[in-house]
Amino acid sequence: MQAQTLPPGNWYQEATINGVDVPKRRTTDTSELRWTNLVKPLIQKDGGVCTDLGCNAGFYSRKLADLGFAAIGVEREQEFLAHARYWEEMEPKGVKIVDADINDYNLQCSSLLLLCQVHYWLEPPQVTALVEKIKGKAVDVIVVGKHKALRPLHPMFGNIPNARVHKSPCDMESLRTIFSDWDEVESTSGAKHFSILFRNKYLYEKSVWDINTEQNQFTDILYPAFGEFVDLILSENAFRTEETAYYKYLTHRGFKNKDSLVKRHTELIYSILEHGIKEPLTLKEGNVYDGHHRLIIARKLNLKKLICRDKENAHIRLRVS
Repeated sequence: MQAQTLPPGNWYQEATINGVDVPKRRTTDTSELRWTNLVKPLIQKDGGVCTDLGCNAGFYSRKLADLGFAAIGVEREQEFLAHARYWEEMEPKGVKIVDADINDYNLQCSSLLLLCQVHYWLEPPQVTALVEKIKGKAVDVIVVGKHKALRPLHPMFGNIPNARVHKSPCDMESLRTIFSDWDEVESTSGAKHFSILFRNKYLYEKSVWDINTEQNQFTDILYPAFGEFVDLILSENAFRTEETAYYKYLTHRGFKNKDSLVKRHTELIYSILEHGIKEPLTLKEGNVYDGHHRLIIARKLNLKKLICRDKENAHIRLRVS
């Protein structure tokens, strides 16, 4: 592995990389203190996918990777992205760093999602849309906010021109209003910051092997046939699609669009490999109602958990794709 040059500038999140402290902006109220006092105490999951929106240098993402999470850090600021990529390159934790605006990013289904000192930099309509999007994707959400907003006339700014100020409310009661459709599980509070754990009322996690598949002629043929097809794709060996059991299954079912279905499900396999599962499985009375192909792929990829919803909650859709 070729060593990279340390990106220029002082880091907002402190880091010690290969025994060397990076130049940092803060010596008090550090990310380590926020992690210890505000984030870690609220984590009630034992792994799964975690998405850190506005991850900065990836401090929290890396901590979550240490706890066994498949961590995704989403960041749009190029300075912070350079820090996150450098840290992951020098000391790999398996954190996936994504260059994207959190307002536009198509979230992966997540056991846990972090919003750490991020939401109040967004305009109020953006916060509303983001929470609506999260509602269709994440089971637990930990939000870290501030008791008092930074406003243009805040004493710490004085008459400094172009001072960065909060665009949306950041106090506890405002957050509780924004997340009123969620269950509040627990919270912590310090002198300056606080954190709240919200739990989704509509989504939940299940082990991939605890998800039931109703035994019938449809599933008895689909699961082994499509499972074999996934294996062929993953093997990267050449094969004739028309000779696969899956193609023969589609022919037997009388599908006229067999080729487009094979293309779509091939793209689904590659998409899940690269981006994870984007939509929850829908269950009816404990059995898969919508998501058979995703479940088969998850089992072939040895994923441990999937995010699910019941059929009566299937109307919960994303406002932002």
